[in-house]
Amino acid sequence: QNSPLGFLTDRKEGYDQTTVKRCMIVAWLAGANMTGNEMNIIAGNCYLTKKFTLPKILQTRGLKYLAIEIGAPMKHGEKTAVCDARATWLMEGEECSVECTKTENFDGRIVVNCYSSSGPDEIRGKVEAKLYQRVWQRITGMNIEPGDDADSTNTVDAVATRQAASKAAPSVIEDRRDPPDEETARNIVLSFRDQVEGMTMKNDVRRSLDHSERLVDTAEWDDIMKQQTKLALQEIASDRCEAIGASRGQNSGR
Repeated sequence: QNSPLGFLTDRKEGYDQTTVKRCMIVAWLAGANMTGNEMNIIAGNCYLTKKFTLPKILQTRGLKYLAIEIGAPMKHGEKTAVCDARATWLMEGEECSVECTKTENFDGRIVVNCYSSSGPDEIRGKVEAKLYQRVWQRITGMNIEPGDDADSTNTVDAVATRQAASKAAPSVIEDRRDPPDEETARNIVLSFRDQVEGMTMKNDVRRSLDHSERLVDTAEWDDIMKQQTKLALQEIASDRCEAIGASRGQNSGR
């Protein structure tokens, strides 16, 4: 736990063996691995991340053409935002969808935690993670969406967040009373996200990642904080490279 080789938690010190065992059983029964950060332990409970849900959805036999639409985030409360979201796919030739929108009789929009420092991309990342959870639930009948006290990940979607977490991962620190080291780590991650957002070459993304990781290495932090910060940076870089690759494939007709 708390290693990029395994999975992350919302506590720097991790959890006791009984809690870890219980969460691992839940993850295993759902089909998740204990590597690749496919699961997190948040508030003592198992949380399955987008690193688990998206590949599982795409690997579902008979499923084709998954497409998602996420609207513009809107403030919903002092520390929450709400967003329209929609996913469509073909299952054995039949069109299926998950609609998270507001109608005359029901408000089904996705609500996520947000703070004064949360940008639109960060909020949309959280909404996207919850949308994948709902798609997976629709396909399998398995409810893996966390309760109201847990939230999904941000920009770096592999790291799950909690509003009440006492010790959050650097990439998702949300309590503005955080110690200076955690605030610095968070700023490094957010700055890197902004740097790579407009990049169109994978080599540029990798060079920027290398620079940011070397910056983290020079910090006088404990190993867990460094690992979590680097993992957050790597996730952003990976997502950006995937987006660049997808764009090129689209443009070339492949």
